[in-house]
Amino acid sequence: MTNPNQSYQEEMDYIKKVLYWGLMVSGAITILVGALGIFTARFKTCCMIGLFSFFSFIMSLIFLGIGVVIIIVSIASNQQIEQYCQNQTYDQFTINLSRYFLNYVEEYDKATSKLPNTYMCSYYCPCVPLDQSKWENYNITVGSPNQLYFTGQYQTFNQCYQDLIRDKRIQPINSKVLDFIKNLEDEEDCSGLCGAHKFWFYRSINNGPPSSNCQSGIQKQYNLTFGILGIGLLVTGNIVFMAFNAHYGLWRKRFTRSNSSRSNAYKVED
Repeated sequence: MTNPNQSYQEEMDYIKKVLYWGLMVSGAITILVGALGIFTARFKTCCMIGLFSFFSFIMSLIFLGIGVVIIIVSIASNQQIEQYCQNQTYDQFTINLSRYFLNYVEEYDKATSKLPNTYMCSYYCPCVPLDQSKWENYNITVGSPNQLYFTGQYQTFNQCYQDLIRDKRIQPINSKVLDFIKNLEDEEDCSGLCGAHKFWFYRSINNGPPSSNCQSGIQKQYNLTFGILGIGLLVTGNIVFMAFNAHYGLWRKRFTRSNSSRSNAYKVED
């Protein structure tokens, strides 16, 4: 379980750490199953063959099952974001599969779209004079019909946000969402979720408007973190399952008791 007091980056690092050690344990178990297969091929006893077939079959089911679930969650998260951008709603089935990964979507959209569009360069947060050549597509000028003000000191919406919180005009945004916004601006060079946006949250308005929204960036983060893990588990599960199928060649209809063995194990007749 993640700690509610963790930042977004700390939480993602925790998840990646869990996934890393999970893969390490899975890899170690796979190696042990492989070693058991080598001993089984060498000694060909009923006990060894039985153990190998049991563990290889169980591990293949576990890997395949977990891999399928993770892939479904990743796909459901991507579909849910697309659906949210289309009609601002969630599908109950997919949100149940991807609830954890979509905790921040609605608040992220509010923080990067509704709040900046309402308050940035407004009467409450007048902006510094900007380089209008970077805003040609938005026709942003002083005294324009959308009532934008460029006679103040605000360069970023984060500055505006801090003052709005101080004046109790808006409710504070979840700190994890703020970390999420910062991470996407730095890593994916985007801001906002759906459609085009005028303002960054942390970057100066003199940098110009965001070149793209973060719908694909958010989906990319999910896919890189969970999609690759799911694919890796599916591949591992298939390899272990093929090893399980290979054990049938060790069985024979006739067995002979080994005279040289100190145990009562039976060997497969060559």
